Amino acid sequence: MRVKELRVPGFLHRRGDNKQPHIEPESLVVHATSVSCASSGADDMQFAQSVSMVSHPISAAAIRTPAASVSVCPVPCQPSCNVFHFWGASRGFGRGINAMMSFFVRQGDQLIAEKLALSPWAPDKLSGTGVCGLLARELEGHCPDGFVPARLTVDLYQPVADAAFDMRSRVVRRGSRIAVIDATLVQEGQERVRASAVFLTTGDEPPGQVWSRAEDLPTPPEGCVSPEGSPPLFKSGEHDWTSDFGANQNGERKVSWHSLPPLVAGEPITPFQRAAILGDATNHVCHWGSEGAGYINTDVTVALSRLPIGHGLGLRADNTIAADGISIGSATLYDRTGPVGTCVVTTLSNARRQIDFTTTTAAALVGEPR
Repeated sequence: MRVKELRVPGFLHRRGDNKQPHIEPESLVVHATSVSCASSGADDMQFAQSVSMVSHPISAAAIRTPAASVSVCPVPCQPSCNVFHFWGASRGFGRGINAMMSFFVRQGDQLIAEKLALSPWAPDKLSGTGVCGLLARELEGHCPDGFVPARLTVDLYQPVADAAFDMRSRVVRRGSRIAVIDATLVQEGQERVRASAVFLTTGDEPPGQVWSRAEDLPTPPEGCVSPEGSPPLFKSGEHDWTSDFGANQNGERKVSWHSLPPLVAGEPITPFQRAAILGDATNHVCHWGSEGAGYINTDVTVALSRLPIGHGLGLRADNTIAADGISIGSATLYDRTGPVGTCVVTTLSNARRQIDFTTTTAAALVGEPR
């Protein structure tokens, strides 16, 4: 079979036991005039060369990996931009091609971390993104009817090992217009991380006009990330959006765009969980500089005026204030309809474990099979 043209939308992959290319529409948008596929009789090299718009060479063996999938992002392709995203065996083996990677999976009454939830600083520890998501999940279970999350603060004062843990929570205050809930993550009998959330009722805004800053909140073209989760896109200064981490290692202002996979496999990710996970990612857009990332979060605060809408969520660095190894980063959280809230992180220098994104693959950062 030869597919001469694959126009938007479309998604190209190979099934493990079926060497024929398979087109699954509506999964991702392909921004290309055409994408052609060699027939099943073509050799590996012909198949690899048959896919257009590849800015980085990819091996035919990788394409032929069982349950591996390839998608082409509609972001304008720069010479250093790898527009191919691989979501391979951890999504597909034993779970079908449409199963999505998650941060955690259930095993009995425990949540087990996938690689996506592991720390880039230490692979035997959990990342702050996954931990913040778990705490939001625990806290929102106490949100009263008619209330919405307005603030989340997470104190990251001890590392969380990639091992069994328990979540504990308590209602601090439940009034007619405000509810305050605390949660802790406990491991080996010790509280490793704590969080507090404020839930508020909604209502009419007071009369009159107040000042607010005119926002420039860039968004990538529609359809360049999957609603079920995709690797992040980045934008530095006036440069185009790209998925290439190395191309964004510079001293310019950063913006990122995210569509997150489920926090826990089998559970749809909630808007509050999305906001909490990206709150921790504030460190990345604020402290990713010309030599990489060298600060670690000690706390995260996400203040929300409303919950995000849709699967796409942006994070724009607003300011960084640093002195003597301590730095504060702030960013605007937004969706395609406008600003959602503000994220602030207090960070500590971790220069001896600086992460150089020019030598770290995107696959390692977004998670591969464990």
